[in-house]
Amino acid sequence: EPLRSEQAEPRRWDVATGLSQYYYRNVDQFDQDQPELTTFSGLLTDLDLTVRHRGESLNMLGRLSVSDLHDMLGENEGGTGDRQRVYYAYYDVADAQNDWSVRFGRQTLHNWGVLGRFDGVHGTYQWSDRRRVHVIMGYPVGSTQDGVNTDREFVGAAVDFDHAAGNWGFSPYVQSQKIDGIADRQAVGVEVRYLDDTRSLTTMLDYDTLYSEFNTALVFGTWRLKNRIMLTGLYDERTSISTYNALIGQTVSTVDELLLTWTRDEIQQIARDRTATSRTATFGITLPLGERLQLNADVTALDIGSTADSAGVAAVPGTGQQVYYSGTLVASALFGQSDVNALNLRHGEGPDFTTTLLTWDTRVPIGKRLRINPRVRLGVWEGTVTGIRRETVTPS
Repeated sequence: EPLRSEQAEPRRWDVATGLSQYYYRNVDQFDQDQPELTTFSGLLTDLDLTVRHRGESLNMLGRLSVSDLHDMLGENEGGTGDRQRVYYAYYDVADAQNDWSVRFGRQTLHNWGVLGRFDGVHGTYQWSDRRRVHVIMGYPVGSTQDGVNTDREFVGAAVDFDHAAGNWGFSPYVQSQKIDGIADRQAVGVEVRYLDDTRSLTTMLDYDTLYSEFNTALVFGTWRLKNRIMLTGLYDERTSISTYNALIGQTVSTVDELLLTWTRDEIQQIARDRTATSRTATFGITLPLGERLQLNADVTALDIGSTADSAGVAAVPGTGQQVYYSGTLVASALFGQSDVNALNLRHGEGPDFTTTLLTWDTRVPIGKRLRINPRVRLGVWEGTVTGIRRETVTPS
């Protein structure tokens, strides 16, 4: 059998690069009798670089996603100043059979008790087709503008049991987090999943043993009916308590500084006082209207609770129940073969306000390599108690 030529060998390195630049300029006029003011002028550059290598025994993946905001207004004129952000910066290595994998660097997770972006390590080992072990450790990222902050650190572990009973699976987990050397968060929880050809259900319970409170109770489900109709439902109740919350409203920036004034028990009580519970419920429907039209509609009820007055920080009242109604009509190929148009109407009502926002957004191709994306938003906000009314027009 003749040897395969070098050109016939499959590609083992893949590089994908995305580079974009946007210029933003905001000109506001707060009253008809007032002059127009340029409140922002800046150039935003985004870079997303992914390098992937597929080997005989190991697969490797690296990703870097960063942005740079160049302030062209200047801080003396009220500008924000230049800013850089790092969204992702990680290296991932896994064996070719996917029995194990390790990811190092800045990454994001919303499973197994991890609350979003962190700098650290996530290791996975699969000991059977339906069983996986996760070990996660690192430092939470408060802002993508920050570097690695070692004041807060966590370690956690989880086990996935897929199809443990028919279409049901679950993942129990534990996590311990510290801040400046003292307990910040200690959680135990479980995720339960159901999946079949038309329905899915995901639930999560997260309980903090340090504060003896539930952090999260979440239920999310989808149901695909006939004629491509999709129903979705969500209930999400979160407290998100941690010792870190004691820093809210304080003039100091570390728990070590708080310990100079208060004891650990007092700091934990301050953290309770700064923590509010939020409740969100959403019901949505996606309804195809022929081949080119689709209607998306949803209603969301939101309520954020109050916080207490303590440690020199004033109480913050709750929002009361807010209800938002949204409908979006998505149309394709109205002006050609590849254009996409979306018309969205959103209305919200709260105890002391009403708001309505109408948005038209379209993407129209010009030739094979260029698209334009004109958009306009018309908004009205009115205070039901104060009588203040604001009208906004935002073209882009």
